[in-house]
Amino acid sequence: MGPPTTMLGMFCLAGIYGNVMKIDTTGASEATAKQDKFIIKGVEASEKLAEHDLARMENYKSIINKVGRAKEMDPAVIAAIISRESRAGAALKDGWGDHGNGFGLMQVDKRYHKQVGAWGSEEHVTQGTEILIDFIKAIKAKFPQWTKEQCFKGGISAYNAGVNNVRSYERMDEGTTGGDYSNDVVARAQFFKSQGYFFYLCYDPPDPHEFCVACLGLAHAEAALNDETCAHCAELPVRALRARREVARATVGMRPTAASKPLVGPPPPEDEVFDAVFQAKLLQSLDDGAVDPDVIRDLRAATDLALMATKRSAQAISRSMGFMVVLNRHLWLTLADLKDSDRKTLLNAPVTPSVLFGPQTILAMFFLACIYGDVMKIDTTGASEATAKQDKLTIKGVEASKKLAEHDLARMEKYKSIITKVGRAKKMDPAVIAAIISRESRAGAALKDGWGDHGNGFGLMQVDKRYHKLVGAWDSEEHVTQGTEILIGFINAIKAKFPQWTQEQCFKGGISAYNAGVNNVRTYERMDVGTTGGDYSNDVVARAQWFKSKGY
Repeated sequence: MGPPTTMLGMFCLAGIYGNVMKIDTTGASEATAKQDKFIIKGVEASEKLAEHDLARMENYKSIINKVGRAKEMDPAVIAAIISRESRAGAALKDGWGDHGNGFGLMQVDKRYHKQVGAWGSEEHVTQGTEILIDFIKAIKAKFPQWTKEQCFKGGISAYNAGVNNVRSYERMDEGTTGGDYSNDVVARAQFFKSQGYFFYLCYDPPDPHEFCVACLGLAHAEAALNDETCAHCAELPVRALRARREVARATVGMRPTAASKPLVGPPPPEDEVFDAVFQAKLLQSLDDGAVDPDVIRDLRAATDLALMATKRSAQAISRSMGFMVVLNRHLWLTLADLKDSDRKTLLNAPVTPSVLFGPQTILAMFFLACIYGDVMKIDTTGASEATAKQDKLTIKGVEASKKLAEHDLARMEKYKSIITKVGRAKKMDPAVIAAIISRESRAGAALKDGWGDHGNGFGLMQVDKRYHKLVGAWDSEEHVTQGTEILIGFINAIKAKFPQWTQEQCFKGGISAYNAGVNNVRTYERMDVGTTGGDYSNDVVARAQWFKSKGY
């Protein structure tokens, strides 16, 4: 399914430097087109050149999108510069180009910049993007009368030939390589935009979809409740589909499904905050004769009071607008066709002032896509005294579990992207995966060359070599995927063994079985008897609830 175009304005932003889709372009010159032996030139040639680089570009797409989000730069433009500069790496020899002067995907010139990171790394792409941003800002300073998009294009041209080479908008590419640099890059960027190189304000989709719920649109969200044309939607529970529909409806300004009346409108206009008569009289007195120091002093005092009143009025209006957003969202979700528990999750999500449902609300829907239950609803007694002694803690219980998890947080951050990716793919709460990694290997700190448990447990999640064929490196995505699949297998086995248990009880039972096996789980209350430390599932759940508060 290709990216829809109707929703790009709200969640797939172009970045703060302008919208590349609004920039005029003549595309590639004949000289540039000859790189791939084209007999055409212009925009069509640029699109073909970009298309030839597309397969290689996919290797760097996650890096490009991540840097784009961090630097608020359109990933399509970053991809286009990489395509133009290094053909997505194909034009490089050991990471170098331009007769040994240009380094990496974005050809950072060693004569002017100190190289950072490997040639295909996130650090390198970040450096190249920062250089581009500096050029855009320099062009803004040089041509303050130019529009945002004109400065954007000028900065792209300067990336190749410098700020001094940009003398006019129409002839900015004279002196650039091929005489077409900015026009070719813009045309390639517009092509990459059509291939899914977007700036996701909502970050990565919180489920297996390629695009977020806002980008997929209302039609997709409503169709998912009526049929199973989308394989990803077919795997989601109904409550998640309903939540997706309500968010999609909000993005296009429609009332919630259960609403019969329009939502609360905008607040009434504010009255004047001060009377300017006194100030006007003072100004008139200055026109009538010589300057009077007393009049000047009074005028300054009146002006200061006016500015203070304006500031306080602006603050009051801002608070009122924020309150209206919160009230509007609360009303919307109250009227929406959702379960109380699901509605509460969306209500508790952080508010984005500019829109009714912002990126954090969509991320809050993650647990709805976790089909094994909500870890925040699972009861837990936390770590036992024996487990707490690992870090010489004098406390036990939930507080001890939180401390243990906190001690692992810095190391865990290195694997956060892998954990989140696997969680999305397997519909498993990333906080639970992180908690198991914390418990099993202390985020790698307890391992020796990737091994633990007297040489039987492998990797971050301590997959036992006696029962499983090991996959991937000890800290790889493949390993975390295998460990997560093993956990899911145990959860499903507990469901089959205890069909009367609730979803969350089976979730906790599966976590206990991950340590001591399904046969060890005999009752809900005593499921941890026989597990390492006599507390495995309780400790993991408590750690997961803590990791949840840290953005997992």
